[in-house]
Amino acid sequence: VGLDIFLRNRLDIKEFNILITLDPAILTALGVSREGSRISHFDYFNYEINSNGNQGDLRIIGRAGEADPLGDGEGFLFRITIQVSSNLTYVGSQVPVRFITRVFGDNTLTLTGGQVAFGEEINFFDGHILIATPGITLLGDINLNGIAYEISDAVYFSNYFVNPSLYPLNDQQVVNSDINRDGFAPSVADLVLLVKVISGGAEPPQGKRLTENPTVRVELVRDETGLYLQTDASVDLGGACFRFSGLDINRAAVTNLTDMDMISNVRGAALRCLLMSYEQKVISSGTVSLLKLSDYPDLRITVDEADIADADGRIVEIYKAESPVLPNGFTLYQNSPNPFNPTTHILFDLGAPSQVTLSVYNILGQEVIRLADGEYPAGRNSVVWHGVDSNGLPVASGIYLYRLKTDRHSASRKMLLLK
Repeated sequence: VGLDIFLRNRLDIKEFNILITLDPAILTALGVSREGSRISHFDYFNYEINSNGNQGDLRIIGRAGEADPLGDGEGFLFRITIQVSSNLTYVGSQVPVRFITRVFGDNTLTLTGGQVAFGEEINFFDGHILIATPGITLLGDINLNGIAYEISDAVYFSNYFVNPSLYPLNDQQVVNSDINRDGFAPSVADLVLLVKVISGGAEPPQGKRLTENPTVRVELVRDETGLYLQTDASVDLGGACFRFSGLDINRAAVTNLTDMDMISNVRGAALRCLLMSYEQKVISSGTVSLLKLSDYPDLRITVDEADIADADGRIVEIYKAESPVLPNGFTLYQNSPNPFNPTTHILFDLGAPSQVTLSVYNILGQEVIRLADGEYPAGRNSVVWHGVDSNGLPVASGIYLYRLKTDRHSASRKMLLLK
């Protein structure tokens, strides 16, 4: 689904900072494009999905820079590409898409003279997406060639899980992928059942499955031999897909410890691994180590997403846990990325719960913004800076210092903002 955001202005605009929220249970933002829009000439354009860790929030920032400002007129600024849930329960619903203010500086327009128009000075009109019934459903036809339950459908579907940007699913493909008819698609459970049907191990289901979901515990285990992904399941598992991320993701060297086939892909700071068997092998119930991620147990890697199915093609209920790496003391890490534009992450370790202040300073020693001021737990903590000052306005390119202080320790580091 494409959703256009329009603006009508009578004054020239050189910058904007827009924050929109979507219902994450129904709508998922996939990307934002300004092609053919009123701001296609701007020097800078960027967006952040799930901005500042808020599920469903989408932040879009644009700056004219050396280019001409946005002159008097009206028309669309950018187009948001959104994936709609395949759950047929939502058909006919009008799902709201709203402008939202989380912090000072959200939903602002900067004029050519430097004046900033804030939310109360701008008329915002929220919108909605009407979820319509898709075309004719042909369950199992993932590649849309009109023939269901082919091996090519399974291959395309498998590739989707490890590289969704290269093998996307449109609305019709999503509906066709609900093989087990549980209303939740696409899922690894659908892929497992698709393979069973293709291989003759099962018949295509004729109605919605109402059986109770089994359960599985997912845990990232660290010991002296390395970093492992482990499951503890109440039933045999037919397939699983995991997404890992973290600052050390590029240091991971994944080893498959199961009899399943593994497909993996690293893209940016994320690693996806799909465990699947075209010979209908399974992962046994009970406690099983599925993957070894590294010989080094202290890598900064977490499990962000897990999609697991049992051997009958049912979604399992997942409980996630992790054996944490607890730091021995106080450490302030170099921000990442560095140089950055406009967002960077700052990590720090605390050996015990502490009262913390984390501030950013310019080269004159003036405080630009205070990112943290309060009690933080022992362990590894993370704070995000979006390259704005305490008023929510973007700061200039250059070198900045960030300083972390507790009641017993302090440390400083430099970082570079490049636009």
